[in-house]
Parts: sequence; C-alpha cells; structure tokens
Amino acid sequence: MKCENDYNRKHEGKDRIRASVLVEDPTTLVWQIPGSPEVQTAYDCLRHGLQISGNGPCIGSRKPGSDKYEFIKYSEAISKAQCVGSGFIQLGLKPRNDTFVGAFALNIEEYFLTVFACAMYSMVSVPLYVSLGFQSIIYIINQANLSVVLVNNEENALKILRNVEQVPSLRSLVMIDPITPQIKEMAQKGNISLLQFSELENMGRSNLQELVLPKPDDLFCIPYTSGTTGVPKGVLLTHRSIISCVSALVYGYGKAGIYGGSIISYLPPAHIYEIVNEVASMYFARRIAFYSGDIKKLVDEIKIVNPTILPLVPRLMNALYGRVMEKVSGSPLKSFLLRAALKRKEKLLKR
Repeated sequence: MKCENDYNRKHEGKDRIRASVLVEDPTTLVWQIPGSPEVQTAYDCLRHGLQISGNGPCIGSRKPGSDKYEFIKYSEAISKAQCVGSGFIQLGLKPRNDTFVGAFALNIEEYFLTVFACAMYSMVSVPLYVSLGFQSIIYIINQANLSVVLVNNEENALKILRNVEQVPSLRSLVMIDPITPQIKEMAQKGNISLLQFSELENMGRSNLQELVLPKPDDLFCIPYTSGTTGVPKGVLLTHRSIISCVSALVYGYGKAGIYGGSIISYLPPAHIYEIVNEVASMYFARRIAFYSGDIKKLVDEIKIVNPTILPLVPRLMNALYGRVMEKVSGSPLKSFLLRAALKRKEKLLKR
C-alpha cells in the first residue's frame, strides 16, 4: 500500500532497496553534499564549519557547579587537534590509513579532538563503549591491533592494565583524568607508558607535523557494536560514508536547513548516531555542548544549552515524558492544556 506522503520509494528487484524522494536520481548513491562538492572528508566538515561560522564557538563543556558552558572557537579546536595528531606521531604512530587509535571515553573535548586528530593525519579512530565488559575490550584491542588507547578514568584504565598480558600490541595509555598511584604502579609492571592528554597535546605542539590528509575512500573510524549479541563487530566506515550521511541530512533539512545554533552531545560517542551528529554539526557550523556524563542532570543541561538540534533516543524521550507528566499530574488545568496541545499538534502533523 502506498501512502500519499511517502518519503521514500522502493526499487524494483529482490533486494527491496528504498531511496529518498528528495533526490533527483534515486538510482544513484548520494555521497556528495549538494552545494559543497569540496567537502569530502570529516576534516573538510570541520574546515567548512570554521568558514561558515566565521571562527565561531565550536565545542564546549560545563565546569562542576557552573550554570553555563564555556566554548573554544573552531580555529582553536583545529589547532589543538593538530597538536594531538602530532603527539600521536611522537609516540611512534605513522600518519597513514592502517594506523588505528583506540578512544575509550565519554562525551568530552579530548575524545572529539582525538577523533579529528586522526582524521587530519589519515589515521583511523576506534571508539569503544565505556560500558564494555572486560572480554569485549580485550577482543577489540587485539583485533584492531591497538598500540595507543585514550582512556577517560581510573576504572577503565584498570580494566586494561589488570589484563595487560592479554593485549600484546598495547604500548601506551593516554589518560584524561589524573593518573593515580595505582594506575602508575600497574602500568610500570605491565611496561605500558602513561601520559596525560595535556602532555600528549603539548608534545605535539612542540613538534608540530604537516597534515597528512585522507582521501574520501580512506577509513575514518571503526565503530564496534556493544557486544550484546556475541563478540563486538567492527564497521569499516570511510570518509565517503560519513559524508554520505551528512549529505542525507542536507537533503532532509531542505530549505529548513539550519546553519549555526547548537547541539548537545549526550549519546555514547562510540554510537554511529553520535558520530554522524558530531561530524554533521561541524559541517553546519554548530556549537557542540558536551553533557556532564550524569544522565539525571541531562534535562537540566538541555535547558542551559537550549539546543537548536536535539538528537532523540527512547531513553531521553522517556526522561522528558516523565518530567512533563510530573509537572502536570497535580493540576487538572495543566493536564487539560497538555492534552489539547498534543491533539492540536497531531492534527498539524497529519496535514
């Protein structure tokens, strides 16, 4: 059955491929961003954001106890990412597309800089879920042959260091949180070099390297599944693939496309939805506000950021629903107005 407002069409053939009605030729795979053919990699998106924003705010976070976010500009984000990439080279990594860097952290500036540092030097980031169990972590480090892994805190560092004999490729851990005596002791026993993220950045700043930019068909990152249905499975995501996703958003937004504004980063950074959101936000010259990591504070942080784009997943929608119902449950008038507003909205959506 065909609905009058179908947004895609099905191709002939047994594969049941569907294509958007928004593109001119539904038989051709879209990977080039309409109006921006020069944007062909994730790093190009970052450069595009710099140009469109006029070097506006790029990424930011909120200090504990503060009620506002502090942002760094696009030019500073690019400069810091180049320093981080140069730091990786000082650690012995080669600026080429068969070099993999593990990123084991939450939504945070250092994670973002690591991903784009890799993109600037043709390296490949391998994002890891912080909720992964021990066996999954070991499996990914070994399969991707990771020698350098970014780690957010002591808990996740110890997950690795307690079993370092099972990851023979690992040479260095880059810590975001302070290095504790226990981490230092275990790293020494396992012959693993340790350094703070700030040290890595400063090391690169003192030995800045020329960029080694990737080609569109080079790998951008290898996101892994969470491992709930067996061993984690890696997806080889190229720059062309990520640009295809950004292109789809440009088509989908149409004339309503928004340049500038802000987005809050709260989904697991190893999730493909979050990866696409961050790269696309750079193309659209948005500010990315990283949430604190406490899901209970997310709704309050959304109020502070007042994002123009809010990625939604069931977990957040349930939290928003619970908060709204809590506010109206004690007032018959508020309950009536909410039902009336929802009914009106539903009618508008059916037009």
